[in-house]
Order: sequence, then C-alpha cells, then structure tokens
Amino acid sequence: MSLKSMTGYGTATGAGNGFRVEIQITSVNKKQPDISITLSSAMSQYEHKIDAVIRKYLSRGTLTIDVKVLLAPGLSKGKINAEAFSRNVKLLRDLAKANNISPEIRLLDVLGMPDVICRYDIGQGFEPGMWIAVSKALTIAIKKLAAMREVEGKELEKHIRKLIDGMDDLLGRIKERRPQITASYRNKLAKRITDSGVCIDVSDPLLMRELAVFADRSDISEEIVRLESHFKQADRVMKSGEPAGRILDFLCQEMFREINTIGSKANDSIVSETVVGLKAQLEKIREQVQNVE
Repeated sequence: MSLKSMTGYGTATGAGNGFRVEIQITSVNKKQPDISITLSSAMSQYEHKIDAVIRKYLSRGTLTIDVKVLLAPGLSKGKINAEAFSRNVKLLRDLAKANNISPEIRLLDVLGMPDVICRYDIGQGFEPGMWIAVSKALTIAIKKLAAMREVEGKELEKHIRKLIDGMDDLLGRIKERRPQITASYRNKLAKRITDSGVCIDVSDPLLMRELAVFADRSDISEEIVRLESHFKQADRVMKSGEPAGRILDFLCQEMFREINTIGSKANDSIVSETVVGLKAQLEKIREQVQNVE
C-alpha cells in the first residue's frame, strides 16, 4: 500500500424515476476534515447521510461536494417562484426611486434574477428511490476521487522516500565524522594554547579533563540512533496503507529536534554543514507531507 494524496476530483451521475442525479467532489489539503456540501432545497434532508458516507472513505482534507437532482427532460420545465418575483420587482423599484431613475422594468429582467425560476422541482412523488440513486452516484464519485488521490499519493511517496534516502546518506557522513570530532577539538585547543604562548604538554591532566568533558558533551550517538529510528518508522507508516499524514508530520518534528541537537552538540564545522543539508531535505519532506492524507 502507498500513501494517499489529499488532492483529487471525482464525478458521477445517476437516475431514478423521473429525475437525474449529478455529483461532483473536489478535495484539497487540510489537516482536519472540512466537508462542504451544496444541495438543492429538496435534498437538504440527506445532508447528514452524504456527510456520513464521505467520512467513511476520507479522513483528511477540504472536501467540496456538489449534488444536483434535476427533473427528466420532459418534466423539467421549471416554475415561477411568485414570492421571489414580487420581491425582486419591489427591489428594482426601490433602487430606481432611491436613485431618481425611471423604473422601466422588463419581464425578462426579473425572470433572470436569482430564485425566480425554480429549475429543481423535485416533489414528494420522486422521494422513493431518490436516496438510493444519490448514494450510488456518490459512492462512484468518491471512488474516482480516491483513485486519483492514490495515484498522486504514489508519486508523493516516491519523492518522500528519495528525500529520506538523501537524509540517510547525509547522516552517514556525520557518523563517519563522529570519531574525529574530539580529536579535531583537541588539536584546536592545543593550537589556541600554543598561540597564546603557554607551554603545556598534550598529556596534561587539565587538558585531558577538558577533552573528556567535551567528548561527553558533544556525544551525538543517541541522536543518531533516534534519527535512524525515525527513518525506519516513516518507512513502516508509508507501507501500512493507513492514513499517514499526521504521523509523518509528527515524525518530521521529531527529526528536526534530533538534527538541531546534533548541530548544537557536535561543535564541528563539517557536521554543521551537513546539518544544514539535513534541514533542507527535511523541509522538503514537510512540504510534501502537508498533502498526505
């Protein structure tokens, strides 16, 4: 199993006795599920059912669902909403009066205003079987969207794995450098002492104590082990097939913590340069993880 993206698109149509269903679903990335459903007034009673179906399939992302139920061609003649017609006529007259304009109101102008002509006239006679048609089309649309999210998720996973491999290579450089860190510090310390004009033997107890303290303070073995563990955890999460976005986001935070500690403890220019590379790779992973379900 691979990761799933939070970006996708799916459409489907269905039909019942005297009506047609059209459904469109789009999704983009967001940490929490955010579902917005657009329905005709006759379908409002099904909003909670549609929401429940969506949540069965998708756990993260901003989802926009547009559900239309239209009468069959022979029945879809539309009808006038008398209340909306009168309201819009009054609105036009009031605007004309307020602006000292002659109220030349034409019928076509009013008919073209919102809600005057009702085009979705689904009455009680169409209730039987309506939810069955809608739920079937909804499931098809969700599966199309999920398939698109899976395709993009595979590409995201490839990219994330490549970035983690790059981080592992950089960590390998730090592991190679680690035995030389104390020796490098000893040479720098000895040089500073010599440059200051003080004569001191390299085996002097004070110098050895300073080196011992530094070696203990700059030991990064635990951070390296934990960072390698995070790499392995990320691999297991991506293979699990379960929603991985939140866990990967958390692992990125933990990786950053270990990388930061390595940089501050090592006190070594070569390690510091490598840490910059690790942070750059990790930032790219973080950007990709934001779009993982």
